[in-house]
Amino acid sequence: MQPRCRHWGKFSLYIIIICAIFGLVYADNDSTPYDVKKLSRVALIIDERYAEKLEPEKIVESGINGMVTSLDPYCRYLTDNDFNEFMENTFGQFDGIGIEVDIRQNCLTVISVLDGTPAYRAGLKPGDKIISIDGKLTSEISRDNAAELMRGKAGTEVNITTRRYGASELMNYTLVRETVETESIPFYSILSDGIGYIRLTRFTETSYYEMIEALTSLRNMNAKGIILDLRSNSGGLLIEAVKIVGLFLESGKLIVETRGRGGNLTSHYSSNDGLSCTDLPLAVLIDEGTASAAEIVAGAIQDWDRGVLIGSRTYGKGLVQRILNLDEKSALKITTAKYYIPSGRCIQKADHAGRLDVSSGKDGFPPSDSDNGFYHTALGRRVLGGGGIKPDIIVQHITESEIIKALKRQRYFFDFAVGYMVENHTRIDSNFVATSQIIRQFQIFLKGEGFNYQPEFELRYDSLLAYLPQGTISDRVRKLLDELGDSLDYLKFAGLDKENEPVKWILAEEILSIEFGPKARYGVVWVNHHPEILKAREVLSSMETYRHSFLASIE
Repeated sequence: MQPRCRHWGKFSLYIIIICAIFGLVYADNDSTPYDVKKLSRVALIIDERYAEKLEPEKIVESGINGMVTSLDPYCRYLTDNDFNEFMENTFGQFDGIGIEVDIRQNCLTVISVLDGTPAYRAGLKPGDKIISIDGKLTSEISRDNAAELMRGKAGTEVNITTRRYGASELMNYTLVRETVETESIPFYSILSDGIGYIRLTRFTETSYYEMIEALTSLRNMNAKGIILDLRSNSGGLLIEAVKIVGLFLESGKLIVETRGRGGNLTSHYSSNDGLSCTDLPLAVLIDEGTASAAEIVAGAIQDWDRGVLIGSRTYGKGLVQRILNLDEKSALKITTAKYYIPSGRCIQKADHAGRLDVSSGKDGFPPSDSDNGFYHTALGRRVLGGGGIKPDIIVQHITESEIIKALKRQRYFFDFAVGYMVENHTRIDSNFVATSQIIRQFQIFLKGEGFNYQPEFELRYDSLLAYLPQGTISDRVRKLLDELGDSLDYLKFAGLDKENEPVKWILAEEILSIEFGPKARYGVVWVNHHPEILKAREVLSSMETYRHSFLASIE
């Protein structure tokens, strides 16, 4: 019986791999049986000759991953955890207690708490250190494992022990998990100049209805223009993006086409009748993090000359993915087509674009010069193709100095804000901005914490010392090098005194987020500090400025 069992093990491995390969390879009619035989023979050789016993499932998964990763960066083999994460990002909900965590000072720390969730109702706060989850010490598990422990089926319990800054005793919580809904529009408001601002972070199945609510509310407050913030929006559900664009366009306007293998049209999406916002001036904010469905929104708005795009060029993801279930615990995310916006542009950047089926003059658009990367909007403005969407007005992000990046990377802003809130809780209101006195307190805090970092010039200095020939440096040169090192050590911190403006806003963002939740940062810090938003407010300040900002370039 033993030889037969061993033979069956090999045979089952063979069958598993052949099934996996046939299911994927024969989806392509150009594949040959020889290719399949070669792959199956390699699998059998590995099973028979490899030095150690292997699990068939792992070999199959490795084979699938190998095939998928050879395609493009967006194709993925989704296992159970990957699939759950994808579903959360797509449909905007998960089962859990409603907190975001990260490792701070070698301890699992609460970063934010979602409003109305079990964690929020129980009183957990940003800055709380999570000591254990269901009796398991968090110091002995990874961040991802800790997050997985806190998630689970709605209605089940999880026990958490925390330590709060300034408190002498540990705090114990028994929380009942529930389905947590995440918002794709975390903030919208009418600003002081009468302009409406909407922050849209992704496209989930609730995004369209959230947008209707936001636009209806802003209209009722007599907004004289709309800022739609799509910065760092990585996309999501295509149909939600199409419906949202349709709110700003007249009915029947082409929004996007998808074209599959050989340039064959697979889908055609146009705006439909319904609630519309076609009359209000519109500014759309984009950056290098704006991708996929978000680029379709920005591109359609630009192609139809519906609004002005402000910021920096978008990411350039114009490939369409579909999810194909393999079984109950795995799925295949695979590219099936490319996006083309109304002017005929494919928004996919050059890498992985393949052969683009470029058609010009769609729906009456002026002819394009696609060979040189130029296309035209409905009114004849020349716009660039070649990947991503270039804004009408280029405004760069705030450039952060090395010392600011180091302070963020090492979490000093957050750590100071947690302590400051404990001592000054009653003096914080929704319009809080850090004063010069608070900035000074922050600098004293940094000295007490022993803050240090290594800027670029210090790295170059260290490299110089490493490459100097040892034993041949004169005393005079050594003295000069030591003096240079002392000067550089002074310079690396001297710049902090000149960083009061960015420090003021970053501290305000952290403190407001701890006291009033993550949404608070938008209404005070973002709308009054981010250059893209300030430019949009300037552009929408008058119809003359608005029209001139992007219609002046019509040929």
